Amino acid sequence: MSTRAPPGDKAERAERARAALEEWNGYAPTPAEQDDLDHELDRRLAQVAGR
Repeated sequence: MSTRAPPGDKAERAERARAALEEWNGYAPTPAEQDDLDHELDRRLAQVAGR
């Protein structure tokens, strides 16, 4: 049995988290800011995976 969520479920959870953060503290990155954040996360994950 796998504990990994399907991509659609991950996207749903991410959107709920984003909406909760926006409601809670006004967090609402622009698409360009979101791309930058995504690239930074990918960079950090690649760095850790390479260890």
